[in-house]
Amino acid sequence: MKFRILTVCSANVCRSPFIETLLSRALADSPTHFVVASAGENAADGQHACTVVAQDHGTSDAELIAHRATTLSTRAVEAADLVLAADRPSRAAVVRLQPTSHARAFTLREAAVLAEHAVGTERPTHDDPVDALLALVAEMSDLRGTVEMPRSTRHRVPRKPWRRVEVHGNDVPDAHKAVDPVSHAVVSRMIIENASTMASVLSTVVRSASDGTGPGQARYVLG
Repeated sequence: MKFRILTVCSANVCRSPFIETLLSRALADSPTHFVVASAGENAADGQHACTVVAQDHGTSDAELIAHRATTLSTRAVEAADLVLAADRPSRAAVVRLQPTSHARAFTLREAAVLAEHAVGTERPTHDDPVDALLALVAEMSDLRGTVEMPRSTRHRVPRKPWRRVEVHGNDVPDAHKAVDPVSHAVVSRMIIENASTMASVLSTVVRSASDGTGPGQARYVLG
């Protein structure tokens, strides 16, 4: 079985392709077959990826050079077991397109906090790693509203007139915004930190299911 992850941002040229690249690389050696894809609710199909965010942190251009922007579709959302949106507007676009996705659609930063919390508590045991991952996603959804999310932060706009803008704690901001963008360095730092957390949690769940080392009695039963 495969576990499918869809990453989403507005144009599918900067944030979601970078999240896709990092997750794909981190999960490449997993015994479970992860399929990671990306799309954008306002994407211009075929557009090349922005490599600035990757260059800031030493990711080679080759990892993004083959990327071409893809418009978010109902089929892509329906196929995904987990949707990771860059920010709340992109997450809202996913749910508008496919309302039944609300329980498996999160922002990246929201998902990282919920997943880390879920994996640190008593969780279900499953023989099949994909079942364990699906149960994790369900648990993450159940935890909404019960776990403290990151607070909003203020970041400097990297052009005149110099000022600071507030970024919601659930969002990875868009460095390509026409008004009040933040720097690519801020964006890449947030993506790397939270994608790393997600990859670590997903790998832990797979490993626990594969070798039977997961917590004992399940408090959530899949399906």
